[in-house]
Amino acid sequence: MLLQTEPKATTPIQSSVKVGPLQRKSARNSISGNDGKQEDNLKTRLMLRHGTASETMTSIETPDAGGLLGSQGQPVYPAKREFTKPGFGHDFGKVQVYSNMPGRIQRIAYNGKSDCSPTWYGEVSPELDSSGERFTGKLVVKYNDAELKDPCVRECVELHESIHVKHLTPIVKKIHDCDEAAGNDWDKKEKCNAMANRELMEVNRFSECEAYRKSFTCLTLKVIDPSSPCSKPPHRDEIQKHRGHEGCEMKKACEEAGTPEAGIPNT
Repeated sequence: MLLQTEPKATTPIQSSVKVGPLQRKSARNSISGNDGKQEDNLKTRLMLRHGTASETMTSIETPDAGGLLGSQGQPVYPAKREFTKPGFGHDFGKVQVYSNMPGRIQRIAYNGKSDCSPTWYGEVSPELDSSGERFTGKLVVKYNDAELKDPCVRECVELHESIHVKHLTPIVKKIHDCDEAAGNDWDKKEKCNAMANRELMEVNRFSECEAYRKSFTCLTLKVIDPSSPCSKPPHRDEIQKHRGHEGCEMKKACEEAGTPEAGIPNT
């Protein structure tokens, strides 16, 4: 799930509601143009920027880039400091860090599409306060209404996102509490950023597999039930198209999570 034109429907979710991670493009992510060292940098140096501008992933390219994250409790290039709102869905695609470009953010994007699906269908992202710099501890869910006109398909997409909501709710609450405790101390805020990055990336390993498994099974049960209107035209054709996307994504996600057997639902 990556990032593009904002869907119309936006629903703030309290932390008691079930989940799905951040923009649900039916797409798996890969870092383009970087070697294995970048993944180490991603784990150790990514800072989760809170804000509104970018919809892509960025990464640090140089070994000494950690020095760009700030010093003496002050942000680097304070006049130029930028934030970006993290969005989670099929790709956890909105995490931003400082690059090695002086005075500005350089954005290096994760691959926004895949061989499995041409677009995104839903998104779950942390809600920000009015300043655009702090998490509220709640989640916002959005859907690509233009791509979800069939109610049978939409129901299964909503189920997919609910899995991410379930997994992300305790994490965004933890990030919010950390931000609140940090106040205006940039050293503490950077530790919160590192924690947020680490936990959001870790949950993606299993959340995508479970979410795709649920949505694929949901679609399959609808299409094989002769008593369901969803098993008949025109719904059947839409479901079969989405089953192709979901099945492909499920296989990839579960292999990445190290549980390929989970990609074969018991239907």
